[in-house]
Amino acid sequence: MPEAPDPDDAPVAWARCIVRDLTGSYGGPTGKMTIDLAGSAKVATLVDEVAKQTNIAPDKFVISLQHCAGGEELILNDYLNRSLVEVGLETGAQSRNNLFITEAKPRRKQRSGAGLESGDHAGRTSPVAASSGGAEGGSDSAPAYTYASGLIKSNETGHVGLVNQAMTCYLNSLLQTLFMTPEFRNAMYSWEYEGTREDSAKSIPYQLQKLFVNMQTTERLAVETTELTYSFGWDSSEAWQQHDIQELCRVMFDALEVTFKDTEQHDLISRLYEGKMIDYVKCLECGTEKDREDTYLDIPLPIRLFGATTAFGSVEEALRGFVKPETLDGNNQYHCDNCGRKCDAHKGLKFKTFPYLLTLHLKRFDFDYQTLHRIKLNDRVSFPEILNLNDFVSDVAGCAHPATDGGDGARSDDTSTTDSGTVLDDEAAHPAAASAAATHNMTDGDPGQEDEGIDCSTDSETRANNWRNAVRGPYEYELFSIMIHAGSASGGHYYAYIKDFAKQEWFCFNDQSVSPVTQDDIRRTYGGGTRTSSYSSSTNAYMLMYRRIDRERNKLPLTKDHFPEGIQKLLVRMREGEDEERANKERERSMCKLTLFGVHPVLKTTVSNAFHVHKDMSLEEATELGWKMLEFDKHVPLSRCRLVRYDELNDAIEESLEQHAGHTMEEVLGGVRSTYKLDLMLEWRAEDAQFEVYSAGDTTLQVLRVSVSDGRVSGPTPLRVSLSQSVTELRQALGLSDSGRLCLARYCGELRPLLHPERSLKLEGFHRNSRVFVAEDDADDLDQPFTSSGFFRVCDRHEHTISLQVIVPNTDQETLDRLAIPSLDQMSISAALAAAAAPSGGAAPPEQADSPPVSPEPTGGDELLGGGSSDQSASEDSSVTDSERTLIGGEQPTGAGGGGSLPATPSNSPAGSDYQSMLSPQEEGYKGVEGGDDDPSDAPYAAAADDDAPAAAAAAAVGQPPIRRYFVVEKSAPHENGLLWDVRLDNRITLGGFKKEIETLINVHRDYFKILKIYTSNQEFECTRLDDQLMTHGDNVTFVARLSRRLRDGEVRGKVYKLEPNATEPSKFLFEWILRKGMTIAQAKREILAEQKSRLGVDIPMNRCRLRKKSWKNPGKIYLDTYKFNDQVPLYPNWEIFLQELPSAEEVEGDGQLSLFCRRFHPGTYTLDDLHEVTLPTSTPEALLAALSRHSGVPADNIRLAKPPGSFPNDFNALLAPTELDWLANVTALDTWPLNILEDGHVLYYKDDAEPLAELSDQQRREISTRETARLQARSALSSSISSTSSSATAPRRERGLKIHVDIQPAAGD
Repeated sequence: MPEAPDPDDAPVAWARCIVRDLTGSYGGPTGKMTIDLAGSAKVATLVDEVAKQTNIAPDKFVISLQHCAGGEELILNDYLNRSLVEVGLETGAQSRNNLFITEAKPRRKQRSGAGLESGDHAGRTSPVAASSGGAEGGSDSAPAYTYASGLIKSNETGHVGLVNQAMTCYLNSLLQTLFMTPEFRNAMYSWEYEGTREDSAKSIPYQLQKLFVNMQTTERLAVETTELTYSFGWDSSEAWQQHDIQELCRVMFDALEVTFKDTEQHDLISRLYEGKMIDYVKCLECGTEKDREDTYLDIPLPIRLFGATTAFGSVEEALRGFVKPETLDGNNQYHCDNCGRKCDAHKGLKFKTFPYLLTLHLKRFDFDYQTLHRIKLNDRVSFPEILNLNDFVSDVAGCAHPATDGGDGARSDDTSTTDSGTVLDDEAAHPAAASAAATHNMTDGDPGQEDEGIDCSTDSETRANNWRNAVRGPYEYELFSIMIHAGSASGGHYYAYIKDFAKQEWFCFNDQSVSPVTQDDIRRTYGGGTRTSSYSSSTNAYMLMYRRIDRERNKLPLTKDHFPEGIQKLLVRMREGEDEERANKERERSMCKLTLFGVHPVLKTTVSNAFHVHKDMSLEEATELGWKMLEFDKHVPLSRCRLVRYDELNDAIEESLEQHAGHTMEEVLGGVRSTYKLDLMLEWRAEDAQFEVYSAGDTTLQVLRVSVSDGRVSGPTPLRVSLSQSVTELRQALGLSDSGRLCLARYCGELRPLLHPERSLKLEGFHRNSRVFVAEDDADDLDQPFTSSGFFRVCDRHEHTISLQVIVPNTDQETLDRLAIPSLDQMSISAALAAAAAPSGGAAPPEQADSPPVSPEPTGGDELLGGGSSDQSASEDSSVTDSERTLIGGEQPTGAGGGGSLPATPSNSPAGSDYQSMLSPQEEGYKGVEGGDDDPSDAPYAAAADDDAPAAAAAAAVGQPPIRRYFVVEKSAPHENGLLWDVRLDNRITLGGFKKEIETLINVHRDYFKILKIYTSNQEFECTRLDDQLMTHGDNVTFVARLSRRLRDGEVRGKVYKLEPNATEPSKFLFEWILRKGMTIAQAKREILAEQKSRLGVDIPMNRCRLRKKSWKNPGKIYLDTYKFNDQVPLYPNWEIFLQELPSAEEVEGDGQLSLFCRRFHPGTYTLDDLHEVTLPTSTPEALLAALSRHSGVPADNIRLAKPPGSFPNDFNALLAPTELDWLANVTALDTWPLNILEDGHVLYYKDDAEPLAELSDQQRREISTRETARLQARSALSSSISSTSSSATAPRRERGLKIHVDIQPAAGD
C-alpha cells in the first residue's frame, strides 16, 4: 500500500479512499480499509491495491463509488484507464471517498455513455437516484444523481430540468410529461395569447406555453416554474405543500378547459385524454341491462382489492379486475323492472372507447383499517411497453383494422349487453386474449433471460416501427411516461422516466437533473423488489401514460425552425427579457448592499434606510447619496457630514474613513458581498466642532457616573478607547484618581471592580459598548469591601432595576363585602383577638399572624376564584422572604383600598435631567455579602425567608440583616379596572415577594388576589410560580392584580360570557364568577350585573337581561328568575353561562314558551338579514309562522323554513342558500325531524317563496362570492384566534387542498 503523503511537502493532490468490504474476505476488524492514492492515479491502480489487500482476483469483485445516501453507485471497474479525479473522487486533506466492494456478477453490457468514453469496459449503471424523501411531513429534498449522469449536460441529452421551488417535484414531473407529449406541446404552440401584457401573468395557457418554449430553446441546465405557479394563483407557501401528482393532473386539466373555453383549443383535453365507459347493471335472469355513459380522463387501477392479501401482478390483471362485474345477490339483490322482483345481477363498468393518450393511475395509496393510517402499497405491478386494449372493447375485439368514429377512431355498440367487453367472457375460450397485452420480450443476446422491461438499446426504434406495422385493432398503445413516487404515504419524492419520441430513447427527469435511463431502471419501477434500503424499496411507478399507435395521428414535436409565427415573436420577447434580466443581475452583483443609519439633526432620533451603492462609486459620492437619502440636506450642509462604520447591535461607531478618501466603495468595504458585518452611519457635526478620528480596533464605552451620597446615576456618555489600553490609562481618560472606585458591568448584571492598574481592558473583559461605572464621591467607604460599599449598592441596583405597570383593583369596603373578602385591617383585628383569646403563655404559631382565617374546604376541587389553573396552593405565599419587604419611595399611600389615588414618589432629580435616584428612604436594612476568591459565601445576595426558621437562623448566625429589595411606586393613575401604577423595582424579587409588596398597598391579603401577565395581544395568563423571579418576565411588561378568594361549601367557580348574536364575536368572555348551590337566578343576575358595572362600566337593568344555558358556542335554555342552581339549573365545576342583553323587557315568563333565533334570506338580492329573536307562546309550527309573519310582513303561507348547519350563529354563504339549504314548505312539528327543535336557542332561516330568485351574471356571481367569502372568513378567523388562545394544545397540521385559481389574481406581495 502506498505510504500516505505528508501534506506539507507533497504538491500532489491525494485522494483518501475508505473501502468497505461487503464480500467478507477482508479480515480487518472493521471490515474496511483506507487507501491513499494520488488523484492522477488510474482506477486500475486502485483495483490492484484492493486485490492485494483482500487476496481476491481483480475480476472477481466490483468497486462502487457511492456519492450520497440512497443513491445509485458508479462502478469504477468500467473506467480502469481513467484517473481517480476523472471518475469523481475528491482530493485534498479533508477528502473522504466512500467505496465498497462486492462480488462480481455477470452484467449485461450497456451502451457506452455520451459523457464518459469507455475505458477497458464501457457501460453505465443506473444514472437515477431516488432523492431522499419519504420522511414524515413530506420533505422534498434536492435531487440526487450519480457522477456519471452529472457529466451529461443538457446540451448532450437535448433536454433541460425544472427547478424545484421547495416541494414541487410532483409538478415538475407532470410538466415534463406534458412537454414530452408531442400532440399536447404542438397544440399549446398553435394557441396564441390575445390579452394584455398585464393580464398575461394570470393566464395559465400563456405561462405554460412560455415555459415550454423556454424548455425547448434555453441553454440553461434547468428553468424556473415560478411564473406558471403564480398564474395558478399560488403564493410562496404553496411551494412547501406536497400534493398528489394525479390530483394535480386532474385539477390542471380542469383549469385548462376553463381557460380554453371559446377558443380553438376548447376541446384539447377531451380530444387527447378523454375516453368513455359504461356503468351498467345487468339482470342475470332476463338479461335486461340498464347503463349510463360516463367520460373519464384517467383510469384508476386498484393495486390490491379491498380485503385481499395479494396484489395484481400486472397492469393487464388490474384492468381485468377493474372491469370484472360485482354480483348483486342475497340481501343485496337488484330489483329488475322487467322481472318485477328482486333478482341476481351483475354491476360493473365496461369501456366504450379509449382516449388517444391513455393515463393509468396505479392506486398505491390506501387506508389501513386496523391501524387507521394511510399506507402505501409497494407490491410489484409490471407493465408492458406495448399495451393492447382491443379485447376490452367488444366491437373491436379481433378486428384487423381500426374502425372510425370521428376523434376516437372506434365504433361502439351502445346496445351491447355483454359484460365488460370480451376480455372476461372469452378468457377461457381464448387463452391468448388474456395475455394479448403481455410485455414484448426484448432480450439482448441471452435467449434464456426473461426481460420484462422496456428496451432502451439503440435499435429500439427499429423494433418500435415493427410493432407499429404489426398493430391489430385501434386500441394498441405505446408507453412513453412513467411517473414514479419514492417514499411513504406521508410524503416522498416524484420524478419521471419519459421517452423521447424523436430519439426513441428514455430519459430520467428528476427536477434539475436529466439523464439517460437503462432497462434495469425501468424494471425497478415495477415495485416489490428487495433493495438495500427501505426507501429504495418504496420507489415504484405511480402513473403511466400511453400513446395510441396510429400512423395518421402520431406526431413529432415541432422544432425551433418550424415554430408558428406567434411562438417566434414570443421567443424574441423572451430573449429580450432574458438580456434585460441578465443586465439587471449584473448590476445587482456590482451593488454593495448595506443599511445606512443616522441621527436626525432636528428630531434627534435614529433613522435608517437601505443603502445600495455601486462598487465603483467613490466614498465622496456615496456620502452625498446618503446625505440626500436621509434628507439631511435640508438641515446640514454636505461639508459637515461623513460616513463611518457603524455596529447596529452594540450601537457603536467602529471606524472613521478619512484614510479612504478618493477610494471606491469596493475598496472601502473590502469587496462586494451579500452581507457585511458592519453597516454605515452618516455622522454630522456642529458648525464649530471637529470630527473625532475613530481608529479600527477601538471601541466605544458607555460611562455612567455614580453619586453615592444621593444615589444618582448620570449618563451614559460615550468614550472612545482602545482595548489595548491599561486600566490606568482608562482612569486618566476618565479623570479618575487612583483611589476612585471603577467597575465594569458584565453579563447578567455582574459587576467587576477594576483593581489591577496594569491590566489591559481586553484582559479585564471589555468588549464593544461595555458599560463602566465611575464613583464621584465614595471617600467615606473606601475602606469597605467592594460588595459592601455604597458604590456597589447603587450600581447593583441600577443593573437590576426594571419598570413595570401594575393594574390593581378597587378594594373599597363595598367591593370587598360583595366578594366576601376581608380587608387586611380586619384580618389584623381578627388575629389580635385570636392571640388575646389564646391560653396564657401560649404563643400563636408564626404562620397564623401572616395568614388569612382558615375557610372551610372548597368543593369541586376549586380553591381560589381565579386559581383554577394554578399549580400551587394559596399557602405557598409563606415562602416569600422577609428580605423582599417593600421599600416605598415617599410617604405611605392610602392605596386603592381607601378609594383614593396613590401619590407619586417625590423625585430627587430636576425635571428633564438624566439622573436616576437609586436610593430609598427606608434602606437601613439593605446589606450585601462580601466575599473574596477564597470566601465560599461569595454570592450577590443571601436572603432568609420570613417563614423559614432554618434559613433565618443561618442569616442571623452570620450577622446578616435581611436584604431589602428595591420597590418604588413612582406614579398612580385611574384605570377602568381600578388604578394603574408605574413601578420601579429590583428584578430579583420573586412573584411571591411581589404579591407581598402589593398586599400592603391595596389592603388585601395576598391569598385573596392573583397576578396575571398581559401580553401584547391583550391575552391574560396567570402567574402561579411564586418562587420565580420577575427577571424571567422581562422589562416594561404589564401585570394585573385580580381579586379572588377561597371557595366555601356549595360554591363553584365558572365563567360568564356575553351573548351578542349579530356581533363579529357573538360569544365574548366577561369575567370569572362564583355561584352557590341554592342561589336563585335573580340573585345571580343581580351580582353579575353589579360586577359588570364595576369592572366594565356597563349598566343593564334587571328586566332587560337574562341568563341562559351555554353549550360550547350555542345558546340554550333561558333560565327564569325563579330557577335555583343545583335544582332546575345544574351547577358543575368550571360552569359557563350566557348573559344576554335584551332590546326590551323580558318576554319569556314560563316554561311553555319557546325562543328561537331567525334570519331572513332574500332570493332577489342574495342577502341575509341580521338575526332576530322570536318568542313563541307554544312550540308549534303555526305559532312560529305567525310570529315570523308579524315580524317580516310576509304571509304565513308563503314562508319557507330551513335549518342551517354548524354552530351558533350558523352563518351560511348566501350564494349557496337557494341550492344547499333544504327549504321546507309543510312543517308539521318543530320537535321532530327535520327541525328537531327541543329547546331555546336554535337558529332558523326563512324566505318569502313568492320572491323570485335573481338570475346572476358571471360578474355578479363573482362579486357576491367575494363578499360572502370575506364575511365568513372574518368570522372564521376570529373564531380560530379565540380557539387557539383558549387552549395550549396545538392542533395537528392539516393537509392543504390543491387548487388552481383561474379568475383570481394573487394578492400583491404573495
